[in-house]
Amino acid sequence: MHPTLRYSSLTSRTLVPIAVGVTLIVALASAVSYYLMYRDIQQRASDQLKLHVVERSRTEQQVFLFARDSQAAIRRAVLNGYDGYMVESTATRFDQLFMRYPDGAIRSRADTIQGQDAVTGWIHKDTAVNDELRRRMLLFHDILQQFKTTSLLRFADIYFTSPEQINIGTDPPGVALWAMTVAADFDQNAEDWVNFADKKKNPHRETRWSAVFLDPVWKKLLVTIATPIDRHGRHIGTIHNDLLLETLLDNLLRPGMPGTKHSVFQSDGRIIAHTDKVAQLRAQQGEYFIQSSQDAALTALLAVARSATSWPASGYDRSADQYYAISRLEGPNWYFASTIEGDYMRAQAFSAAQWVLWSGLSSLALLLLVLALILQRRIAKPLGELTTAAERVAVGEPQGALTAHRRDELGRLAGVFNGMMRKIDERDTALRAEKHELEATLLDARRAHEEIRRQRETLQQREKLAAMGSLLAGVAHEINNPLSVVVGRTAMLEETAEPQTRAAVRKIREAAERCARIVKTFLAMARQHAPERTQVQVNAVIEAALDVLDYSLQASGVQVVQNLAADLPELFADSDQLHQVFMNLIVNAQQAMADHDGERILTIITRHDKINSAIQAAVADSGPGIPGEIRCRIFEPYFTTKPIGAGTGVGLAVSLGIIEAHGGSIVAQSAEHGGAAFLINLPIGAAPPTASPSVPIAGRTSQAGPLAG
Repeated sequence: MHPTLRYSSLTSRTLVPIAVGVTLIVALASAVSYYLMYRDIQQRASDQLKLHVVERSRTEQQVFLFARDSQAAIRRAVLNGYDGYMVESTATRFDQLFMRYPDGAIRSRADTIQGQDAVTGWIHKDTAVNDELRRRMLLFHDILQQFKTTSLLRFADIYFTSPEQINIGTDPPGVALWAMTVAADFDQNAEDWVNFADKKKNPHRETRWSAVFLDPVWKKLLVTIATPIDRHGRHIGTIHNDLLLETLLDNLLRPGMPGTKHSVFQSDGRIIAHTDKVAQLRAQQGEYFIQSSQDAALTALLAVARSATSWPASGYDRSADQYYAISRLEGPNWYFASTIEGDYMRAQAFSAAQWVLWSGLSSLALLLLVLALILQRRIAKPLGELTTAAERVAVGEPQGALTAHRRDELGRLAGVFNGMMRKIDERDTALRAEKHELEATLLDARRAHEEIRRQRETLQQREKLAAMGSLLAGVAHEINNPLSVVVGRTAMLEETAEPQTRAAVRKIREAAERCARIVKTFLAMARQHAPERTQVQVNAVIEAALDVLDYSLQASGVQVVQNLAADLPELFADSDQLHQVFMNLIVNAQQAMADHDGERILTIITRHDKINSAIQAAVADSGPGIPGEIRCRIFEPYFTTKPIGAGTGVGLAVSLGIIEAHGGSIVAQSAEHGGAAFLINLPIGAAPPTASPSVPIAGRTSQAGPLAG
């Protein structure tokens, strides 16, 4: 070790106190940072937990309200239609739909079961079947045919039961023909999901939610909502909807905040769903209670839920070391809770505080190194040289030698100065060399700068596409709940509407159902699922889009010119996705011509490219057109020239993704007489052997003609 770096040296005596002092300062700063960060993380997490349970509960509450209102409408339909079915003609229809099988049970005839959502029925082998029961079965059958489309948008199935041991309804997904596989002597009245609607357990005859149970045939955990139907004091049936526990987990327990756990439970302690206890719920077949789980966190949540007087209830439970927020779901009277463990919060704060600690220690090490170099070169070395000179004088060197060699103070200072000047000159030379080298390096960097910019733009585009996928999934899920209510309400309104308004209500319902399918398309695109493709007429898709926008186009003074080829072959594609593309292009054209002073003409052309086996379509407008400098960017996600509130920049990016997913292409050009034109090319290809039949789309007819640019 150099003598100037020993503990007894001046350098060591200076560095040790500095190191101790700075270390204490860094430690204190780290502790204060940890405390402040922990308090901030704690407050933000508590607020976010409360907001999370409120928003999630409000969203799922719509499902419960929709189920209650839908079943109330079905009960009215049963009571209103009961007398009309008590006639002789219904007996013949019963024999056409049902028959007694060799095991003694009455089930649907196999040749009458058609489609994935077919209504099938089952009657216990020991049930005495009379004319009233036959007619009631037919009443339930026809009402299910009327309401099943609306119910299946949100629930796994819809079915009726009655005290006489009958069951009629749709099959849950993945289980074909429940009524055909259930045992002939299956005692469904002994099941909680049936008897919880009888008069003893439901004296007020209101809509109720069941606990989690294991379906005997499906072998999956469910919860069911049921509404009893009484006529003149007699229980004639119960309408049921089932909700898969997996669906409930997806909706209620999907992650919203890092580190959170979610649970749903009843006031008696029965666990409906839990982020970490799916396996236990399956093993206990829905009979899993907080009291038997020996889980301190869940026990604390149950105590808070039972004692709470207002919702949401939130805070910190010291016994379980968890932050919590609990909300109550009206209807099933469930509690929805989200929690974050205290260890997780402290780990987040400690992780953030570590940066302060390590950066402080790194700064301390760098400071000590710099100080050691400075002290050794600026203080210790000059003092060592003076000591050496003094030692030479002390040994009796002659004065002449001092004079000749300039060993006195002036000579030593002159020597030090000369040495310093030499070092400065050497540094200047080195700096000039480094300057030339740096200039050459900077020049090379400017050849590389353009490549970095291009790569950065590519990365930004990928990030935009990923963000758009997440946006589509979130928006689609949030739209799905109110859209289900719209579909259900219009279906009920269509049933009760006057004849002169029924057609208009039907159009609203059909448009809402198309929106529901478009939502499913968004979900499929965000999750990278394959679209549902069938044989489609492109002209029919265009006509359907024009039919939806007909009023808006007329109100905007837009003249529509159609030149649709009559010899177009069918295309194997997803009709709803293509409908979405043409709707977007037509609306964009309409908005582009909104402030145009001249004629507003929308031209749509299709033709069959037999040489390349493709269908070509063009949508052109007479608006101001697309400037050449931005034409290459219009398909970028979130790029838009529209004012705030008029566009999001997502429509053309989604349209491009749909067309390319079908193996086609879409380009933008200038129209022949001004305006913009979008050209679509879709390869026809060949449909697979199992392709479903052509999907008819209502619309207007048009004249055929060539495709123009």
